[in-house]
Amino acid sequence: MSKGKKHPGNRPDRRQFPLQDISIEHLVGSLVIAWNNAENSSKLLLNRLLGSPPGIQAVTNELNGQSLWFALRAASSKSIHTEIEEHVRLISVALERLNEHRNYFVHGSMNKEGEHLVLRTEYAKGEVREYEDRFDKREIHQLVSDCEDIGMRSIDVTAYLILKKMDRASSLPDMPFLPPQLDKTRRNLRARVPKPSSSPE
Repeated sequence: MSKGKKHPGNRPDRRQFPLQDISIEHLVGSLVIAWNNAENSSKLLLNRLLGSPPGIQAVTNELNGQSLWFALRAASSKSIHTEIEEHVRLISVALERLNEHRNYFVHGSMNKEGEHLVLRTEYAKGEVREYEDRFDKREIHQLVSDCEDIGMRSIDVTAYLILKKMDRASSLPDMPFLPPQLDKTRRNLRARVPKPSSSPE
């Protein structure tokens, strides 16, 4: 599941929608699409932070995942727009967390058990660890909404910067929230050290 650190902008209360007629497959597809939209919105923000010089979009379009949130964090710390530095930093942290969720869904093996989706994956670094986690529709829908909200926060900050350049007064955007982190510990099944391959005599 997920765990979140306390933060004044943590996951907001949301209206609860009935999900009984929505399939788990539909929700997973929506999560991938919502993540892609959040990523693209953040690239537009990065372009604006860098001053939108000619050709910059060709470079930022190649960024994704870790390279994108590192670039956002670096650009915000060196930006002349110091008033939105914390906004952009939080967006970069949110992208980092959501990317971990997205990767778990995309790269793990899936199996449906009733109204739950069971994800399994392996991690190898010195030893092989097998993980398993169960997600219900409500939690997947929350992750979709997290991606949509972070995408909108990126657009809000981008719009603020555009208006500022036009010398049009605008209030600061709302502070982004931090989505919950993926809880890796509770889905550990077992760890095994890989056996060295036997060399032929």
